Order: sequence, then C-alpha cells, then structure tokens
Amino acid sequence: MNTKRHAKSKTVATYTQRLSRSQTSTWKKPAIRSSKIIQTPTPQQSFLDEDDDDVLSDATGEYIIVASHARSSQNETIDVEDHDESVADHITGQVAAGDTVMGDAGQDVYESVATDYSGKLFKDFPVEIHQHISSYLPTPRDVTKYAGLCRSSAASITDSVWRERFEQTFDRIPGATTREVAKKYRFRCSVSGLWTCFDLGRYGATITDEIRCIQQRNQNDCLEMLRTLIIESDARKVRDSDGKEIVDGLNLRFIRSMITNKGDGKFVDIIDSVLNTEGALNCKSGASKVITANKTGSLVYIIQLALTPISLHPGYCNNKVSHFDVSQMHAYSTAKAQPIFVGKVLQDINVRWLLHTINFFKFHFKSGNGEGIIANDYALLEPDQYVQPWVGLIEAGTQPLGRFWKGAHTFMDNRDVLALRTDKNAPSHIYSDAVDPGESFPELEIYFDESKFPSSCWPVMWERMLRSNPFIDTNAPVNPSSRRSPRKAKPAKLPPILTFYGQVRGSKPAHFYGRLHALPQQQGLHGFQRLVLMKFYTDSNGDYNPEQLFCYEGCVLPGGKVIVGRWWDAFADPRDDTTASGPFIWWNIERNAAGITADMAVDGNAMAPGDNTITFFDEVPK
Repeated sequence: MNTKRHAKSKTVATYTQRLSRSQTSTWKKPAIRSSKIIQTPTPQQSFLDEDDDDVLSDATGEYIIVASHARSSQNETIDVEDHDESVADHITGQVAAGDTVMGDAGQDVYESVATDYSGKLFKDFPVEIHQHISSYLPTPRDVTKYAGLCRSSAASITDSVWRERFEQTFDRIPGATTREVAKKYRFRCSVSGLWTCFDLGRYGATITDEIRCIQQRNQNDCLEMLRTLIIESDARKVRDSDGKEIVDGLNLRFIRSMITNKGDGKFVDIIDSVLNTEGALNCKSGASKVITANKTGSLVYIIQLALTPISLHPGYCNNKVSHFDVSQMHAYSTAKAQPIFVGKVLQDINVRWLLHTINFFKFHFKSGNGEGIIANDYALLEPDQYVQPWVGLIEAGTQPLGRFWKGAHTFMDNRDVLALRTDKNAPSHIYSDAVDPGESFPELEIYFDESKFPSSCWPVMWERMLRSNPFIDTNAPVNPSSRRSPRKAKPAKLPPILTFYGQVRGSKPAHFYGRLHALPQQQGLHGFQRLVLMKFYTDSNGDYNPEQLFCYEGCVLPGGKVIVGRWWDAFADPRDDTTASGPFIWWNIERNAAGITADMAVDGNAMAPGDNTITFFDEVPK
C-alpha cells in the first residue's frame, strides 16, 4: 500500500471537545486533534523507519497512527505536542536569517552574503559536531527537524544518534544492533506520544466508530510496546534520596510515567482500566466464563497482571477500584467454576480470574473509610514491606523463589459463601470478608534445599490432592494399538519441578511443603509459574493439628515477586460449592519483621532456618 506524501488526509472528528461537554478530560492538552495513517518516511525525513515490520521491531505493521496538526508541514513527525517554537526551529531561523540587518540601502546584498557565509559554515561542520549539537536537543522532534536543515545535518543523524538517546531513556538490550535499537526507539517515541485509552466505555456515545478504530490501533501498539518494555526491563536495587533501598530502572521509570496521570497528554489507563476494557465483563453470563491467555484479546490482561507490583504499591494507581462485587464472586468461586490453570498439562492461566483476585485484594488494601478490611494496616507498612518490582531481566523456566514473603488470605462465613456461589443473580450484593484476627499480613519463609527435602519425598497422597506434576503421563509409552509410529513420537521437553518447604510465623504458626514448575509463555510473556503446597497449622505446643490442614494452588507472576491463588480445606473437594475456600496473595520482601535478610549468616550454634519444618515432616499424614 502506497500513500501519497502530500495527499489530503481524512480528518477524524475532534472528540476531545465532545468529551469535555460530558465529563472532565484526563489530560490538559488534547493529545490528538486529528489523526491520519501515513506511510513512514525515511530516517532523514523523520525518525520513523519505513520498515517497522521487521522481526525485532515493536511495531505491528508498516503503518502507524500519528498525530497531525493544524498547520501543514513538509515532513511528518510523530510528536503530538505542537509547540510554538522548538529548539530546532530556533536553529533553523538563525541559519536562515543570517546576521543583523544593516541600513536599507545595502540590506539585500548584506543578507545574501551573510546567509551564504553562515549557511556554508554550518554545512561544513564535521559529522561529530552535528551529532554533538543534536545531543543537546531536548526532544526527538527537535532532532528530526535538525536533520532536515541540510544534507550535512541529515547525513549526521544516523542510527547511532538514536541509539544514544535510547540508552538515556530505556534499559540497554544485550546483543541488539544499533539499527534494531534505533528502530525500537523511534517506535516507542511514536506510540508513547499518542493518547491511548483502554476504557472507552466511560465516554459513552461520544466515542464514534471511527475513533474506536483509531484507539484499537493505538491500544495494540501500546500493548506491544509495554510487553517489550517488561521483557527488557533490567532494573537494579538503588538508594533513593532518603537513603532507602528501592528497585529502579529506566524501563520501569518509563512505564510508571505512562500509567501515572500527570496531565501531560501521555497518560495510559492500562491499570485504571482493569476489568473495564472492552469485553472484560460483557453481561452477567459472560462474566462467569473462563478466559485464558490463549484467547484472542487477552494480551491486555497479561500486561495488567505483569504490572501488579506497580498497581498494588501505595505510591501509584490509587484510583477507585471498579467492580468489587464481581471480583468478590470470582475470588470465592470453586475450582470447578473458575480453575486457575486449564489445559491437558495445566499450561494456560485463567487470566481474568487472576485479575479479579488482584482487584479484590487491591480494594481491601487501598479503599479507605472502612471499606477495605485491611486498608489501615496496609497503609502502616514500612516502605520496604510493600510489593516491589522484579530485579534484573525476567527469567524463563522454573526459578526458585525468594526467602521472605508477606501475604494475606480472606475467608467468608460458610452460609455466605454458599449463597454467593449458588445465587443465579450473583453478584446481587456484597458479602462480608474476614481475615484471621490479630494478624492481617502473616509472614512466610520459603526454602529450596534438595538435600534436605528431595523430590522423592513428595507423598503420593499429596500428589493426588494437588497434582503437582501434571506432566507425569506426557511421555508415556505409545499405545500398541495406535496407528502412529513410535519412531515419530518425540519426548516432550518438560520443565523441571522444584520441591520446597517453609513456615508461617505469627499468631497462627504453620509449616508447609510444596512444589513449583514453569509455565509456557502467556501471550509472548515468559516468567509465569505454577505453585502448589500443603499447609499444616500447629497447636499451642507446636504439634500437628489434624483439624487445620489446607491446600494451596497459585500462579507466580513474571519476575517472581507476586503469587496469587486459591486455598481450600484439604479434607473437602475444591470443586464443591460447600467447600471452605478463598483467595490468597503473597509478595516477596527483602527482610522479615525481625530485620533478618536472606543473606545474613546463620549463627553456628543455632538451628539452620527451616530445619524445624524438616523435623515436623515426620509428624504429618502422608
């Protein structure tokens, strides 16, 4: 498809004016006045490449939607802010105008000489000078306009210039070529400069079909950009201005700036639109369906899940939680109605159930005025006790978890939970949730030590209850009656399964034993894992309490910092409506309440951490 360079574009209806009549806009300056689809020009004309559909590009096709402005321009740019005069405009004016004007008599002659001299001087600058000048230009748009001053400046703005700017804004990409990095930079600047809205429903009838089509394209490009930003994020632990240790990185900063509404026209409501995106709820009948990551359109759910550490942090995303009643219904649903994992080997995650459960806890963590049952306690946590983003690159495959965890689980009166599950009109109203009295956020310690708790020790009875190894029959011998030749059957490459053990500290101490294995990529994002465990509460003497035995199944989110899942009574069927069960969430912390960190040395005379859990293993039923 070829688009004429000077062809008159089809104007899109200016909907920011219509929105202002219905409700207040979320930006100060409208990011799109009119839009059109153009073919991307050459690097000398703009910093949009003409082949943005390469395999390593973030772009989703050869064309992207860019903003156009009221005044015409010879070159299309991707900047959505049309400032009165940019730095490059000022340089252009200086080169074109020459020196100060003399008397009227010799004005024309002097201007001609001055312009020729200054222009020749500018054009004779070596490449290094042009590139050095461009490094001081504040925006990519300025660099683009600078490249259009003359052939010399155009030849100087190479991919290396864009790579340098990339590495000032984003985390470095190991092994990527300069051209690949430059292309990613151009694409990200283009997409992040457009206003993208995921919750179009709040604007009602003011959103026309044409606007919806444009936003669909913007959404797709934005999701693609966020996915690569998450995958390539390489954050590190640093000290902030107050000397406190935080996790920070260029990609994380960029993401935070996008999802924080500062009114600069680049706000993206990817978090605020949780469960408000198109098709997220549909009707009541559709709200109970199982939506997995292999469903079309589920990438937005995957991105929202991956950004949970930012969503739950009290410093970000504190807008009112939507659809708590629906999220409560999902959080207490049975394993039959809403399984966490589906597929022959449980390889697909139930993305919408996980989002509902996180939304459920976010309400209880952040809703004040007595609405959130543990919001007051959550607000009093120390800064390093909140969920933190992942450190380094997200690893694929089965990965051990951190040692210290803080979490919460809720439960409901048996009559209420049965009514919630059997109500055909659910959610008809909100039921009362509860947490264990005396301790809102119990702490856990997890240990991985194959020498002390090998996989061979995993009891058969536990396996029947939890199905910790869903791959057990994957490489079974071929049925002799099968028509398929055994020589063609290749053994599947299975992820390793790690066994772990640990303990819960606090007012209700417990010991637990579990297993962990990796999941395949979900919508192109790796790092998801499946976790199961048996949890044994102890009595006042520290002995096994036969009436307090529970099963857990959860999903480890990419980065290994958050686990979301379901608990249930080990003596009951998790698929039954009468079974006591509910949601839980855990997040990784660097130190426990006693100030102990994972890297602290153990006293030589003290029992090694977790050894009492190994001893306790002999008491529990198997």
